[in-house]
Amino acid sequence: YREAGVWAAYVRDGRTAIFEALGPLADDIRWHVALSAAAGIAGYQRGMFPLHASGVRYPTGVVAFVGRTGAGKSSLSAALVQRGISLLSDDLCLLKPDGRGGYVSGPGAPEIRLRDDAMVSLDWDWTIGEADRTTRQLMARVPRSVDDQDIPVRAIVALEFGNGPSRLDRLSDAQPLNVLAGAIRLRMGLHRFPPGRRLQAFALTSAIARTIPVYRLTRPRDY
Repeated sequence: YREAGVWAAYVRDGRTAIFEALGPLADDIRWHVALSAAAGIAGYQRGMFPLHASGVRYPTGVVAFVGRTGAGKSSLSAALVQRGISLLSDDLCLLKPDGRGGYVSGPGAPEIRLRDDAMVSLDWDWTIGEADRTTRQLMARVPRSVDDQDIPVRAIVALEFGNGPSRLDRLSDAQPLNVLAGAIRLRMGLHRFPPGRRLQAFALTSAIARTIPVYRLTRPRDY
């Protein structure tokens, strides 16, 4: 996996990662490479589904927020953390079958990546956790009151901005599959999977779309 002219990563057997910097790398790019891109590849190689999502934990299980870059996944998760909800992971949720017909996900790094404008908008409480400023954004380390056990994923919510009042709609027919296909981490749409693994990737994506409820939350930008 590579970003032309910036960096490249090679992951072998879901265990070992080799990185090559093709130029100077800012701290936030290093985070992206190590904890998001490479971890997503490794998870997929272990049979997991690399969902580009920020997940929070409610008492009944995990809610994962998906959406394009800038849709507010991390910001909404941070707002919930401010209200006492536990963070599961930011930017990447690795989903795997639980053996009983459902799917689970384990905790990731206890960090939320927030841009400066999001920090201001949230009026971030600095006592929640430490924060390191990088070139483009702020890494807020938050306490995570979850252990290392896998937790059931109860819902996936696609975030969008729109005019008018906020609304939450449950998706049906082919819509959940379309959402999940667009939320595969690593910029790996189904068409970019190795030919020998596309059928497996499609089968896993469609199984998740049939099992986990998928919603769309449309809200104004000052939500």
